[in-house]
Amino acid sequence: MKLYFVLLIVLFISCNSQDSSKIKNRSDEKSSKNKVEISNTSFILDTLIIKNTNITEFLENEKIIYHLKVFDWNKPVKWTFLIVDKTDTLFSYKSNTNEEKVDELLKVEDLWTDCNSYVECKKNWYLNDIHKIYIETVKPDDYKRDLYYQTSKQFALMGNSVYGLTKESALNSFRQFWSIYQNKDLILFNFNYDPEIGMTPLMAYHPVLKKSIPIYAP
Repeated sequence: MKLYFVLLIVLFISCNSQDSSKIKNRSDEKSSKNKVEISNTSFILDTLIIKNTNITEFLENEKIIYHLKVFDWNKPVKWTFLIVDKTDTLFSYKSNTNEEKVDELLKVEDLWTDCNSYVECKKNWYLNDIHKIYIETVKPDDYKRDLYYQTSKQFALMGNSVYGLTKESALNSFRQFWSIYQNKDLILFNFNYDPEIGMTPLMAYHPVLKKSIPIYAP
């Protein structure tokens, strides 16, 4: 179990270090009007999808910004996924060499029930599904808080590689985070970056750092 936890953390770190800055209860599908912009659909697809979401009670008008570039539907694609507010990037992720693995998965037609061919499954994943996030609200008296406290501390102990801070500063930010949320609902979310099992740890917004930090690796 510890080895699995460590492997998930390493995968999360390696993917996110390249960028700057299905849980229950509540999905971002309740978000209001979505904005979709598509240009040049002949050979190169350049698609921007912007959706309202709500990942914290400390902010308003957070948005998901998903940017997809397709040079050939029969080859791996490139994309970026951001959650932002008016001034800050709260969470970011982008495509990497994992897209080759995703491409192979999408070619196994028996795995998918809502599409009938490789290209159809690929379009469904990259245009409809990948930019959805799943959200869980944890109440102050929820027994899972003890677990999340311990697992989020392990992330903080990794210091610079996760928080972008020294270990001491990361631990101070960890304690600060739990002090802030002591009597508040804790809103967690994760992002599925591949259609099989690839997902980020559960994340939560840190009001002082003004970004999302990892809390728990499922």
